[in-house]
Formats: sequence, C-alpha cells, structure tokens
Amino acid sequence: MRLGLTWRRPALPKRPDVASGFGCLTYSGRQRLRSPPPIHHMSDAPPAPGPPPAAPPARREAALVIGSMRITGWRFHVIQAVVFGAVGALVATRLAQAAQKQGWSQMLGHAWPLYVSASLWIAFSLYWGAAARTESSVRSAESRGSRSFHLLLLNGSMLLIYISLPGLGGRFVPDTPLVHAIGIAIQATFFLFAAWARRHLGRNWSGDVTVKVDHELVRTGPYRRIRHPIYTAMFGMYAGAAIAIGEWHSLVALGILMLAYARKIGLEETALGTEFGSTYADYRRHSWAVIPPIW
Repeated sequence: MRLGLTWRRPALPKRPDVASGFGCLTYSGRQRLRSPPPIHHMSDAPPAPGPPPAAPPARREAALVIGSMRITGWRFHVIQAVVFGAVGALVATRLAQAAQKQGWSQMLGHAWPLYVSASLWIAFSLYWGAAARTESSVRSAESRGSRSFHLLLLNGSMLLIYISLPGLGGRFVPDTPLVHAIGIAIQATFFLFAAWARRHLGRNWSGDVTVKVDHELVRTGPYRRIRHPIYTAMFGMYAGAAIAIGEWHSLVALGILMLAYARKIGLEETALGTEFGSTYADYRRHSWAVIPPIW
C-alpha cells in the first residue's frame, strides 16, 4: 500500500478594498496598486475668451418715412395721434355743418353709411397698429421702393372710396337704407375675419414682403384653405364700403386694391416658396390664394 501526502497552500482571505489618497489597494491573493487618477493642475492664466454671444436681431418698429427721413418711437406715435385727431375733428366739423343746414335727422339719414364705414376703417387701423407690436424680427425684406409703391396704391385706393372724381359720381347700386346696411354689415364681417386671421398668423405677420427669424408656415384657422386670408378680408372690407357708398369711384378703388395685392401676392409666393420649398408647394396644391374657388 502506498500512501501519498498532498500539501496545499491555504488561500489568503480576500480583504476589502482600502482607499488611499491616490487610488485603491485591492487584495485578492496578490497586492496590486491601481493607477491613480490624473491630477489636473490649475493654471494661473485666465481662460481664453470665447466668441461673444450673437446679439438678437433688432425688432422692427412702426415708422413714418418721408424721403430720406425716418420717424420712429414716441415721435411716430405723436404724429399718429395728431393725424387721427385731425381726421376726427374734420369729421365732427363736417357733421356739425351738415346738421346746421339740413338738420340732424336728414343729414344722418343720407350720410350715415359714409361715417360708419370710415369709423370701421379707423378702428381697423388702431387694432392693426396694436397687433403689430408682436411682430417678429425680420431676416429679409422687399426693397423700400417696392414697399412705397404698394403703399401708394393702397392709400390712393382708400381715399378713392370716399372721394368722388369727375365721371365716377354715379351710382352702381340703389340708394336705399337696406343696401347701405348690407354694405356696412359686409365690411364689419370681414373686419372680424381679418382679426381672426391676424391672431392665427401671430408673430409671422408683416406689412412688408418679409421672411422672419424662425419663420413658421401657418396652416391653422383660415390659413387651412386660404394662403392670404388677410388680403381676402381687405377685399371684403373694400367691397362692403363700396356697396355702402354706392358710387362708381368706390368700385374703382376696389379694383386698384386688387391690382396692388395681386402684385404683392406674387412677391410673397416667391419668397415663401424659396423659404419652405416642397412644403409650400404642397400647401399651394391644397389651398386657394385669396378667393376660393376663383383665385
């Protein structure tokens, strides 16, 4: 019988890791030192300055441009208040003079459509001026000459609604209270339509042909089916005023307005097509520009 003895070295018990200031000592039968973490040395030199933050684009503000002079800020608002005050004083003076000659009942019975229609336009201008304060910053815009030409047509047509020219003083609708009331109702309805469209357009609105910073393609509310519903509202307000006044010069004013906005729509369609590409092309295929289903 052969006896054999086998001796095994007892395993050393594992000890928990012992932390030190430079790393960890780990015992697992053998002792090994882990690599210490890198030590970052602080430099006395100041950090290199980075590029300055980009300044936000300046917000466009309402301005009155006369030749090379541009009036903005509080001076613009003072001039605006003076102009509206002068118009109001002129209307009040004309009312008083007409009342002295004809009496209030006869004067109001004949001229009330003119004064109500003009009052709606004043209210529209005041609302639009207040809403324009939310306008976003502009990245690109049409030239000043293009904008001035559009304003010339727009303001000229506005005056032509109420000021008769030789050969254009005849009537194209009957001079009856019902016709006057229908015209005023149409103008007021499209005023509300314009306000609805303006609320949906929000900060993307501009009186110029512009592309805004972070411009969005709005397709809600009236913009779901009409690409330029504010212009639709302008056509409707002019048509209502023309019916209320009832004379040919008001109808000619509507024609001039439509020509002005036909030109502007072409410029806007080009700018938005360049900005949004295929998305705007798809929008055009599923919507009307101004007047469904005609235009």
